[in-house]
Amino acid sequence: MKKSLILAIAALSFFLASCKGMQKNTLLDQIKAKGEMNIAIEGVWAPWSFHNDKGELIGFDVEVAEAVCERIGVRPRFVEVVWERILPGVESGIYDVAFNGVAITAEREGNFYFSNPYCSECTVLIVHKDNDTIKSFADLKGRSCANALESNYCKIGEDHGAFTIAIDSLEEEMKLVAEGRAESTINADASFFDYLNSNPSAPLKIVDKIDTPIPIGVPTKKTFKNYSLIQEINGIFKELKADGTLTAISLKYFGRDITK
Repeated sequence: MKKSLILAIAALSFFLASCKGMQKNTLLDQIKAKGEMNIAIEGVWAPWSFHNDKGELIGFDVEVAEAVCERIGVRPRFVEVVWERILPGVESGIYDVAFNGVAITAEREGNFYFSNPYCSECTVLIVHKDNDTIKSFADLKGRSCANALESNYCKIGEDHGAFTIAIDSLEEEMKLVAEGRAESTINADASFFDYLNSNPSAPLKIVDKIDTPIPIGVPTKKTFKNYSLIQEINGIFKELKADGTLTAISLKYFGRDITK
């Protein structure tokens, strides 16, 4: 009996020591140790992330990520990558996180830990201004829709019967619709209006809108060692909302507050 008790205590001690060791080797610890966070981002989706006339990477998600890293005490290392490689890269551990307007969905939560939402977006259906045949999402069946593969917008279009024309940037999808090479596209209303600000003569219009805003969060691989990073980011988001930082960044890039 005594021997069994001793073995049980030893096993428990080993388990607790292992857990303690795992807690000291979290992704957050690794990020702090190397002094940088590896961040996946597109860089071609204004005003979320894009390049200015000097070639510098700027945008809403860029500045939010920079603010988060500053409070953690590390520098951001942005890695620009096409959308369809972002989430697989985060899931495989190539990237620590993604700051890329990633919609929080039940399907994605099966593979990723998500931060609390730091903003939300309203999804709209966009067509050529002379298009009178597509008036709602219900009219997409059998129609072409230009969107990034594996994106939430792509899924929405295909769920309504559209077939996808794959694109790699916001600029490309808008041009395809404007030039009649795609019948429609789906995107965030803020992104569309930002595009019109830079391209006021673009022959495009919104014909339908999903009323329920889609929450946007920061994903990381769903594994025990990554959970503390999400907790840290959640705490920082709370601070950035309270002190007005998120609102200021949103107003700078969208002209309105999408962080509430």
